[in-house]
Amino acid sequence: MAFDVDRLHAAIKKGDLLLVREYLASGGSLSLPDSRGWTPLAMAASRGNSVIIRVLLEAGADINEGWPDGTTPLILAAVSGSKKAVDLLLSRGAQD
Repeated sequence: MAFDVDRLHAAIKKGDLLLVREYLASGGSLSLPDSRGWTPLAMAASRGNSVIIRVLLEAGADINEGWPDGTTPLILAAVSGSKKAVDLLLSRGAQD
């Protein structure tokens, strides 16, 4: 099954861990932004999804790569209101 980064972002928005794992297994990029400029980790952080954040980090996602304007995954996780996501990112060395 072919994947593109927009399909990955749709899976992240839905919280579909299976599709995220399939994307990663297919060798999909973790740093290519979607059509709006979001990286996969930024999207997961904005959703406060600590499970997908962990999977993306374990696959090699850049913990501080977010929006082109400099908004980091840590900031996005904080805005999402997910303490678990914020704590995970901080424990892995995220910076704001």
